[in-house]
Amino acid sequence: EQTAPKKWKLYPVKNLDARITDMSNPDSTHFNVSNPFAVQPLRFRMEAKGAKGSSLAGLTLQLNHGKILKLNAGIRAGQFLVCDGHRLYIADEDWNKISDIDVSKIPLLLSGNNEITVGAGSSKDPSFSLSFLFSVRGIPEHLGY
Repeated sequence: EQTAPKKWKLYPVKNLDARITDMSNPDSTHFNVSNPFAVQPLRFRMEAKGAKGSSLAGLTLQLNHGKILKLNAGIRAGQFLVCDGHRLYIADEDWNKISDIDVSKIPLLLSGNNEITVGAGSSKDPSFSLSFLFSVRGIPEHLGY
Protein backbone atom coordinates (compact mmCIF):
# COMPACT_ATOMS: atom_id res chain seq x y z
CA GLU A 1 0.00 0.00 0.00
CA GLN A 2 1.51 3.32 -1.07
CA THR A 3 1.18 5.93 1.69
CA ALA A 4 3.07 8.83 0.04
CA PRO A 5 5.39 9.35 -2.92
CA LYS A 6 8.19 6.77 -2.53
CA LYS A 7 6.70 5.40 0.73
CA TRP A 8 4.85 2.09 1.20
CA LYS A 9 3.43 -0.28 3.78
CA LEU A 10 4.12 -3.93 2.99
CA TYR A 11 1.87 -6.39 4.83
CA PRO A 12 2.69 -10.04 5.44
CA VAL A 13 -0.30 -11.98 4.09
CA LYS A 14 -1.48 -15.58 4.46
CA ASN A 15 -4.17 -16.96 2.14
CA LEU A 16 -6.33 -20.07 2.42
CA ASP A 17 -8.26 -21.59 -0.49
CA ALA A 18 -11.47 -23.53 0.11
CA ARG A 19 -14.11 -24.99 -2.22
CA ILE A 20 -17.64 -26.28 -2.12
CA THR A 21 -18.26 -28.50 -5.13
CA ASP A 22 -21.54 -30.29 -4.34
CA MET A 23 -24.33 -27.72 -4.28
CA SER A 24 -27.01 -30.42 -4.53
CA ASN A 25 -26.53 -31.04 -0.80
CA PRO A 26 -27.55 -27.87 1.08
CA ASP A 27 -25.84 -28.97 4.30
CA SER A 28 -23.30 -26.67 5.86
CA THR A 29 -19.62 -26.94 5.06
CA HIS A 30 -16.89 -26.04 7.55
CA PHE A 31 -13.48 -24.48 6.88
CA ASN A 32 -10.74 -23.78 9.37
CA VAL A 33 -8.93 -20.47 8.82
CA SER A 34 -5.69 -20.17 10.77
CA ASN A 35 -4.74 -16.59 11.62
CA PRO A 36 -1.12 -16.31 12.83
CA PHE A 37 -1.57 -12.55 13.25
CA ALA A 38 -3.60 -10.30 15.57
CA VAL A 39 -7.41 -10.16 15.68
CA GLN A 40 -8.72 -8.60 12.46
CA PRO A 41 -11.87 -8.22 10.34
CA LEU A 42 -12.83 -11.12 8.09
CA ARG A 43 -11.49 -10.78 4.52
CA PHE A 44 -12.38 -13.11 1.67
CA ARG A 45 -13.50 -13.36 -1.90
CA MET A 46 -15.84 -16.06 -3.13
CA GLU A 47 -16.30 -16.93 -6.79
CA ALA A 48 -19.54 -18.55 -7.94
CA LYS A 49 -18.96 -21.06 -10.74
CA GLY A 50 -21.47 -22.90 -12.86
CA ALA A 51 -23.36 -22.93 -16.14
CA LYS A 52 -24.06 -19.52 -17.66
CA GLY A 53 -27.20 -18.03 -16.12
CA SER A 54 -27.27 -20.39 -13.13
CA SER A 55 -27.51 -18.98 -9.63
CA LEU A 56 -27.42 -19.81 -5.94
CA ALA A 57 -29.92 -18.67 -3.31
CA GLY A 58 -29.78 -18.77 0.49
CA LEU A 59 -26.02 -18.51 1.07
CA THR A 60 -24.90 -17.85 4.67
CA LEU A 61 -21.47 -17.59 6.31
CA GLN A 62 -20.92 -17.92 10.05
CA LEU A 63 -17.68 -17.26 11.94
CA ASN A 64 -16.87 -19.27 15.10
CA HIS A 65 -20.54 -20.15 15.75
CA GLY A 66 -21.32 -16.43 16.14
CA LYS A 67 -22.20 -13.67 13.67
CA ILE A 68 -23.91 -14.82 10.47
CA LEU A 69 -23.48 -13.02 7.16
CA LYS A 70 -26.58 -13.72 5.07
CA LEU A 71 -26.80 -13.12 1.34
CA ASN A 72 -30.49 -12.40 0.78
CA ALA A 73 -30.05 -11.87 -2.96
CA GLY A 74 -28.98 -14.71 -5.23
CA ILE A 75 -25.51 -14.84 -6.72
CA ARG A 76 -25.02 -15.88 -10.35
CA ALA A 77 -22.27 -17.96 -11.90
CA GLY A 78 -19.31 -15.73 -12.74
CA GLN A 79 -20.00 -13.28 -9.93
CA PHE A 80 -17.91 -12.69 -6.80
CA LEU A 81 -18.90 -12.10 -3.20
CA VAL A 82 -16.23 -9.85 -1.64
CA CYS A 83 -15.62 -9.03 2.02
CA ASP A 84 -12.76 -6.54 2.26
CA GLY A 85 -12.78 -6.21 6.04
CA HIS A 86 -15.06 -3.16 5.93
CA ARG A 87 -17.97 -4.08 3.68
CA LEU A 88 -19.60 -6.97 1.84
CA TYR A 89 -20.58 -6.69 -1.83
CA ILE A 90 -21.25 -8.59 -5.05
CA ALA A 91 -19.01 -7.92 -8.06
CA ASP A 92 -19.33 -9.04 -11.67
CA GLU A 93 -16.80 -11.12 -13.61
CA ASP A 94 -14.79 -7.92 -14.30
CA TRP A 95 -14.72 -7.01 -10.57
CA ASN A 96 -17.17 -4.12 -11.00
CA LYS A 97 -19.29 -3.71 -7.87
CA ILE A 98 -22.93 -4.66 -8.59
CA SER A 99 -24.49 -4.28 -5.15
CA ASP A 100 -23.66 -3.81 -1.49
CA ILE A 101 -24.82 -6.39 1.04
CA ASP A 102 -26.16 -4.72 4.16
CA VAL A 103 -24.30 -5.95 7.25
CA SER A 104 -24.11 -4.08 10.52
CA LYS A 105 -20.56 -5.21 11.30
CA ILE A 106 -17.99 -7.48 9.65
CA PRO A 107 -17.07 -10.30 12.08
CA LEU A 108 -13.55 -10.49 13.51
CA LEU A 109 -11.11 -13.34 12.94
CA LEU A 110 -9.43 -14.29 16.19
CA SER A 111 -5.72 -14.98 16.43
CA GLY A 112 -5.32 -18.74 15.96
CA ASN A 113 -7.89 -21.12 14.48
CA ASN A 114 -11.29 -19.86 13.29
CA GLU A 115 -14.16 -21.97 12.01
CA ILE A 116 -16.09 -20.71 8.99
CA THR A 117 -19.44 -22.41 8.42
CA VAL A 118 -20.97 -21.95 4.97
CA GLY A 119 -24.66 -22.66 4.50
CA ALA A 120 -24.45 -23.46 0.82
CA GLY A 121 -28.04 -22.67 -0.10
CA SER A 122 -29.44 -24.32 -3.20
CA SER A 123 -28.92 -24.25 -6.95
CA LYS A 124 -30.67 -26.09 -9.78
CA ASP A 125 -27.32 -26.38 -11.60
CA PRO A 126 -25.52 -29.61 -10.56
CA SER A 127 -22.18 -28.14 -11.69
CA PHE A 128 -22.53 -25.02 -9.48
CA SER A 129 -19.64 -24.57 -7.04
CA LEU A 130 -18.09 -21.93 -4.75
CA SER A 131 -14.40 -21.11 -4.58
CA PHE A 132 -13.15 -19.11 -1.58
CA LEU A 133 -9.92 -17.26 -0.87
CA PHE A 134 -9.63 -16.16 2.78
CA SER A 135 -6.85 -13.65 3.59
CA VAL A 136 -5.22 -12.60 6.85
CA ARG A 137 -2.52 -10.00 7.24
CA GLY A 138 0.01 -8.94 9.84
CA ILE A 139 1.60 -5.69 10.93
CA PRO A 140 3.04 -3.75 7.97
CA GLU A 141 6.67 -3.00 7.37
CA HIS A 142 7.30 0.62 6.35
CA LEU A 143 9.53 1.15 3.31
CA GLY A 144 10.69 4.22 1.45
CA TYR A 145 12.46 7.46 1.93
